[in-house]
Amino acid sequence: MIVFASFGGLATAQQRHSDVTPESQVLARWVGSWDTEIAIPSNPAAPDGAKARGTAVYDWIRKGSVLRSTWSVESNEGERLFNGTTEITYEPKTRSYRAVATWSIGIKTESVGSWDDKSSTMSWTTRDPLTKRVTIAKSNMAGNGIEKWTMMVADPKTGPVFECSGVNTRRSK
Repeated sequence: MIVFASFGGLATAQQRHSDVTPESQVLARWVGSWDTEIAIPSNPAAPDGAKARGTAVYDWIRKGSVLRSTWSVESNEGERLFNGTTEITYEPKTRSYRAVATWSIGIKTESVGSWDDKSSTMSWTTRDPLTKRVTIAKSNMAGNGIEKWTMMVADPKTGPVFECSGVNTRRSK
């Protein structure tokens, strides 16, 4: 998840919710369409680094209880790399956000998130039960329809194995 919502988008999201909560207002920041620019720093697989781009559309489903993102990523040359969907909810019992992502390349991930209102940052942690790798993603709502984010995958024995960052820009209506 990596986005920002205007007050108009927030009002629309609230109208679709039967039970507007502070947590749903946080998620409402993502409602809408976004363009993504992704930067991958130099690494063994890409010694010169790499760039990619993508799109995402966030909308409410299940009577406004779940925020769904439908997204795709392609190389800068236009080759589709992967796509998928993510469903995001808030779990009052654990006081955390939950995201389940299903990727076209056969991956399914489950993440736990928290929102920091002071810094306008959503932080996500994903733990792979097979490899024991941990992914940390942070998304900052910079304002003016801009979201800046980072992602790092780390192996518990060897440290970081992959990093990338990006900027998402809200599309004009």
